[in-house]
Amino acid sequence: MLSTLNLIELLKNITILYVEDDEDTKEVMKNTLSEFSKNIIMADNGEEAMKILNTKDINLIITDIEMPDKNGIEFIREVRSTNLNIPVIVFTAYSTKDYLLECVNLNIQGYIQKPISYQKIKDVLYKVIDYLDIKVESNAKLTDEIEYDFARQDLRNIKTGEAIKINRKELKTIEVLLKNKNYVVTYEQIENYVWKSDNETMSSTALRTIIKNIRKKVEDIPIVNVSGIGYKIDLM
Repeated sequence: MLSTLNLIELLKNITILYVEDDEDTKEVMKNTLSEFSKNIIMADNGEEAMKILNTKDINLIITDIEMPDKNGIEFIREVRSTNLNIPVIVFTAYSTKDYLLECVNLNIQGYIQKPISYQKIKDVLYKVIDYLDIKVESNAKLTDEIEYDFARQDLRNIKTGEAIKINRKELKTIEVLLKNKNYVVTYEQIENYVWKSDNETMSSTALRTIIKNIRKKVEDIPIVNVSGIGYKIDLM
């Protein structure tokens, strides 16, 4: 299975339409989905969602079922009357056979029962990757000699194919910069990605040491410090 980083890389440019009327759930989902895609469009109900769908280029629909004005089933039915191919994921607090059968008949690509979790979302997004037939990038060229290999999740010499020795925190720092290439990654974002996964706290000294070590091991890597904010990696 693809790594989470691969999944994020593949989904980052797709546009997701998320339909939900509960404000608390909507906020949580927006924050979670934003980790995977830069383009999240929100709608409060099926009526509003149809207007958006008719005016925007949408790649994926995620919808609740129980909503006012036009519920999720009615909304999906209307979508399928004109578009049989767009992937649809359903989130619901209900698990009755009637709902399940209706969703199957409407050709949905994922059905998740609430409460929603990060893992459930990630699992169903893997299915969307297969459905859309999105291909994983083979590598990211960091310098003339070294690339990041997405499949192996390591650094490689381009000419020889040999792996570059680098520790876990150094590699994860490169990963989070690549995930947001050409954009500034804040100190907090780096800490959350590199240190918090190990239940550790990042110090400014520790981060500077990591960056220094990366630059030693990967000469000319285009990592730029944005003073007082964070770092970014400038790649074409």
